[in-house]
Amino acid sequence: MTAPAAAALLRGLAASRAVAAAALLACPSLVARSTAKPASSRPPAWIVRVLAGRVLLQTTVEGIHPSRLVGFGGACVDAAHATSLLPLLLNGSRYRRSAAASILEASAAAVATYGCSRHLA
Repeated sequence: MTAPAAAALLRGLAASRAVAAAALLACPSLVARSTAKPASSRPPAWIVRVLAGRVLLQTTVEGIHPSRLVGFGGACVDAAHATSLLPLLLNGSRYRRSAAASILEASAAAVATYGCSRHLA
């Protein structure tokens, strides 16, 4: 893959994740309802908004300045986020389904971002 193609792919990935993060910021309870059916198992809206804000900030930087350093940094942050949610998934927490969805998204984003970034300067 050429560097311009990798940069375009990273920008596209960042844009799609930014749209999802904006939806979480705007309607956290609506999105949380789709991953956690009983109301008691939904994460609080403020937590969803904080995490969505982090993703929006990260993807904005990735989209504006797609570079190896920025991409690797973003992949590390996503991997750390996914890892930090493992206790919620493994201990049978009431937030298990929401944690699983977030782990899946963050892990996929980390792999995709790393894959694109390794072709950049």
